[in-house]
Amino acid sequence: MAAPSSQASVSDQIRQLNDARKLVLGDVKYYPTVVKSILPVVGPTARIELRRWGADFLAEAFSTPALPGSEKETMQLFVLDTLQSMVETPNEDPHVLRSVIQTAASIYPFALRWIINNSYDNLTWERMVAIKTRILQIWSEAESTVRICCIKFAQRVVLAQSVANPSEPRRGDSLDISLDKVPPNHQTLDVMTLDAEGVGLLDRMLSVLQENSSDVLLVDATLNCLSILIRSRPGLANRILTAVLNFNPMKLANSPMTPRTRVIVKSMEKTTRMLLIHLSKRDPHGPMAPRIQQHVERMMRMRHEIFDESGRKRAFEAQQHTKMDAKRQRVAPQVATTPQIQVTPLPPGPHSLGDVFTLTGSEGLKAFDVGTLPTAMAAKISINTLIRTDAQLLTMAIEGIQGRLAALAAQPAPQMNPETAPLGVEEDDDYEPDFAAAEDNEQILNKLDSDPVARPDDHDLGLRTFKLPPPPALTPELALSAGQGSVMSLFQFIKTLEDPGKRPKSGINRLAASTNDRESWIAIITRLASRSSAGLEEVGTKDETSGSVSGLSLGNSIRDSLYTYVLEDFRRRIDVAITWLHEEWYNDQLQKKQEGNHPLHYEKWALKLIDGFSQYLNAQDKVLTRFLGEVPELSPAILSRVKLMCRDPLVVPLALTSLLYLVMMRPPAKELALDTVQDIWTEYEDARPLAAKYLVKFRPSWLASAKAVPDVDNQQEDFTLGKGPRPSRSLLETSPRSTTAQSTWPRRLTTNPAKSGFPAATPSIDAQSSSRALLTPPSVTTVLAVSKSSMNTRLDGNLQLTTSSPSPSPRGAPKMVQTIRTVPSFEAASDTSSDTPSHTSAFSSSVNSNASAISMASNHQDRTPGVKLKHDWNGGDSTSMKVREETPPILDDDDNPVAVVPDAQGPGWDSTIGKAGLGKTGRVINKLVSDNESLKRDIQIERLRAEEAKQAAKLVEDKMERLISDYESRLLEASVTKTLLSRKERQVETLNANVELEKKRTADAQQRERLWRDEMEKMRATTTKQVEDANTHAALMEGRYNAISSHWKDQGHEVKRAHLKLRAEIAALVEERRRDDEKIAALRDLCDQQDGNIKELRRQKDEIEAKFQDYKAQQEFALKDIKTGAAERDAEQERLLEEARSTLARLKWALNVKENVKDLLQ
Repeated sequence: MAAPSSQASVSDQIRQLNDARKLVLGDVKYYPTVVKSILPVVGPTARIELRRWGADFLAEAFSTPALPGSEKETMQLFVLDTLQSMVETPNEDPHVLRSVIQTAASIYPFALRWIINNSYDNLTWERMVAIKTRILQIWSEAESTVRICCIKFAQRVVLAQSVANPSEPRRGDSLDISLDKVPPNHQTLDVMTLDAEGVGLLDRMLSVLQENSSDVLLVDATLNCLSILIRSRPGLANRILTAVLNFNPMKLANSPMTPRTRVIVKSMEKTTRMLLIHLSKRDPHGPMAPRIQQHVERMMRMRHEIFDESGRKRAFEAQQHTKMDAKRQRVAPQVATTPQIQVTPLPPGPHSLGDVFTLTGSEGLKAFDVGTLPTAMAAKISINTLIRTDAQLLTMAIEGIQGRLAALAAQPAPQMNPETAPLGVEEDDDYEPDFAAAEDNEQILNKLDSDPVARPDDHDLGLRTFKLPPPPALTPELALSAGQGSVMSLFQFIKTLEDPGKRPKSGINRLAASTNDRESWIAIITRLASRSSAGLEEVGTKDETSGSVSGLSLGNSIRDSLYTYVLEDFRRRIDVAITWLHEEWYNDQLQKKQEGNHPLHYEKWALKLIDGFSQYLNAQDKVLTRFLGEVPELSPAILSRVKLMCRDPLVVPLALTSLLYLVMMRPPAKELALDTVQDIWTEYEDARPLAAKYLVKFRPSWLASAKAVPDVDNQQEDFTLGKGPRPSRSLLETSPRSTTAQSTWPRRLTTNPAKSGFPAATPSIDAQSSSRALLTPPSVTTVLAVSKSSMNTRLDGNLQLTTSSPSPSPRGAPKMVQTIRTVPSFEAASDTSSDTPSHTSAFSSSVNSNASAISMASNHQDRTPGVKLKHDWNGGDSTSMKVREETPPILDDDDNPVAVVPDAQGPGWDSTIGKAGLGKTGRVINKLVSDNESLKRDIQIERLRAEEAKQAAKLVEDKMERLISDYESRLLEASVTKTLLSRKERQVETLNANVELEKKRTADAQQRERLWRDEMEKMRATTTKQVEDANTHAALMEGRYNAISSHWKDQGHEVKRAHLKLRAEIAALVEERRRDDEKIAALRDLCDQQDGNIKELRRQKDEIEAKFQDYKAQQEFALKDIKTGAAERDAEQERLLEEARSTLARLKWALNVKENVKDLLQ
């Protein structure tokens, strides 16, 4: 019971080791971890299967170019101990030795480089030296397969322990380790010793050539290792070339030439010749090139003389023999040459049929088995022999065979031993006959005569016709399961095919599935999935009784398998998905053209694929961009899946970059992709910055309106709550959500003239009692007209600011009578950007000034309400002028501002001169103040105009930026279009070249067809002649066949007589067998009883075994803690041993450092 479980454990361990190997082959970064973990498993004490696997894995790990040299240099430190144990094991398996020596050959340069850079690590170098010494010992005593590995190891040692050519440029090869990299004062390595050892190993390698060894494996291995030594170590080239030129691979040709010797000589000669030709091609002008060329020519002549037998003189004499006979046939005497043949009679004793017809006396020909020859070859040999055989010779041979047969027939029949006579029972019958005396012939005949039972019919003895039962009926379920099994097998086969790095493009000559590669099989599978059941499927209806869709589809099962195959490694197999979707789309287009309700599969499986791999994407993946760029058709449903991917902020750049690729490279899908970007900007806050970057290039107006919507909503809400000004009309007009606001919002905003720098009419307190109440004079009217005129400013069609003058009263006179006493002061409005209260002054106008002034305000009144103009550029997208009302003004019935004069000052009061304005000095002062205020108003108007000009310039700059952005986008589109046109032009050039190539091929094919026709006519004439010759020969053979058939007819009569005699004997044997069958039946009953007893014993045995297993499990459980403690103690001891080794190495290093310091101090 222990042996099977052990075998199973070994197979399980090898399976786990193979899984680890697959892991490191997929990612080389796991090599150090896996190598460390398998070393205890494949050590010297392991089973032979595990040691073989471990040795092969280590050889593969250190020879693979995928693993960096630094990793190999680190790994060799903990591998050397295991290698040393394996190579020093006596009677080690040759397979393990070969792999271990190959591993050591790969490790040696890394070990030497490690000890060069870490001179303190003597332990590693000692292990490497021990391995080298043991391999050199194995070299002289092992078999040839192991010795060729030792030769390879010696080559690597010679390369590492020799000096490289200093003039040769370095190629950056990490394995090019030489003695020139060893420091002169290295404490471990001695350059002179290593160099001498390398030269000695080279001489040992060349000794195989110098001794003219006949071991072809060693000679070929040595010659194959010398090429790299000559190329990389020019200092050793002369020594090697001298040995190669002195080597004579034809030495064995002097001995008797056997087939084995011929193969050995040819192999060594070819290897030597190829090496010399390679060296002469690398350095055709070298000093050794003429000598090498002469040696190669001499070897080729010797080979031609030894192995070429076509030019000998004997063939020429045989060729001229017929012509010489034709010249002398009239002169030469007619000599009858009768062929002589001796047919010896058969010696006494038993003979086989082959002995009867054998005419040769050669024992080798007699022992040859003709059945080993192919049927075609045997038939050809037979026909050629019969054609060339002389008729007289054939007649004599036939007569001799007839004499042998007659002699055999005349011999008396051999007496059968009744004790050993066969009973005609087949070997597989389950009975043993008793050794009673056999009945003689007379008894058998008497028994047959007295037996009333009819004799069996002769036809029952022949073979009956056997017919196989019909196969079971094939149901749709069985057919579908069989198809699925075939598809799965095909997918397993495809996984074994390697992806070629670069496949040639056939262009227009490309055919689907024209080569046995992965692409061809994928084309077959995709077309099986899309077109195998095309036209046979209908949109299924659910069966109400069963609740399942009627009908099975092989195409859907193949599609499921394709879907699973793609998602297993979607980054490498995205091309399979794209090819599959192209086939599905093409099939859907064909189905749409036909009548019927056919299902469409393209969009369904495209959505399923993108749902399958989208959850595994990261920001660096290009799979989504390639998928969207190469699928045949994009739909809103597919792009909606891309939009849903933006729920993950990490995938937002990938999704938007893919949509930008569609905008740039797929013009038909541009609008659909931009709509998707708009939806992403609207629904996902995290994606807005990147989406806005793309929308500002392609849809700037939509982006501006979408950004303005939140500002308008916030301003409207603040204005409704009384917390802020009314929103700008430009925002209301450009906002897509402000249609309701535009219908209710006033189209003009009335500004406060007092704050804007224009004088406002203020009613006088004593307007009804004063006799000098006049209308405004013309000069003042001009100023008021300027102040009350409408100022319409249209900024880029978005902003209109209108300042309206008060409407006149219905009676055609001013609503309020104004005096010439006072006009408002403009000091407060001189600086529109200041929010601090300013002092106001009133002035009186003179009678001669023809101007009326309006008296208002005082030093004690509050700050007059005003309007503040403020620029708000809102990021450069739009320009609006906001109106901020600090205090609502008091309006009259016509919505004109009315100044409120406090009652505390009394009549005739002026804020500047008090009541002095009633005299002449006051009027002069008032005139000066009026002129000053007029200049201030002009300055204020110019300031406003300057601000408006700045705003217009800003708008023009924004417009220019939009024009530049639009120009860049159009320039980019033009560049893309140019690229597409150049690609189309290249495709047209390729197609033209293919067309010209096809024309040339057609002309060549026509020429070949003419040649084939001529050859066919010649072949027809030749074949006709051969047929005529064959007919003549067939007639000759027919005559010979008739003669042979007559002979064998006589033999047939003899066989029939023997058959009748044997029939009587067989009848007797049948009766005897019947009696034996009765005995067998009794024995079977006895066997059944014994079988019951055996079953009972087996049951008891199973019960005992089950109890033993329970007892064994209990014992194992009891010993579990003991084993666990022992394992822990072993691990602890190993750890302490490793620490002790590390400490010992450090102490050695410290002692070496101390000795070096002591030497320096001395």
